[in-house]
Amino acid sequence: MIPSEGAGALLVARRGAVRIQATHPAISYKNRKELSEKAEALLREMEGASAAAIVSSANGTFIDAAESAAIGRVARTAKSYTAIPSLGEGIGASGLWQIIIAAQAARERRLPAMQNIPSVVPLNVTRSPADSLESGGIVVLSCGLNQQLASLRLCAE
Repeated sequence: MIPSEGAGALLVARRGAVRIQATHPAISYKNRKELSEKAEALLREMEGASAAAIVSSANGTFIDAAESAAIGRVARTAKSYTAIPSLGEGIGASGLWQIIIAAQAARERRLPAMQNIPSVVPLNVTRSPADSLESGGIVVLSCGLNQQLASLRLCAE
């Protein structure tokens, strides 16, 4: 698998081994201050408090701190994961990578280990692939520099 635009393909249905529990169309944010508040609201709508894991879009920018703050307020017990330190950034395709990771994690009931984790990533990240996920969905939180947030929640049958 090559981590770049169009390298991953994904099919998730409302029924099957991995299914979509909920989707959210998107929320816009006006500035950095508003981002954390909107991310928190989005996580609450997606029932992040009961999620086993949150796959975030942390990308080394101000988004990391906003996502971390929102996750810390809403989903304290959920494990966090971001693909960028391990796979790199797939501009435009990073949301797709998040969904692929979440679908695989739901199927396997564990998140992959993170490689090359910079000390500045403020998320409660999973460092070992042996960390199994408790029951509960996996929420994808996608924050873009285009001032939009989107989310979905997956679960395994």
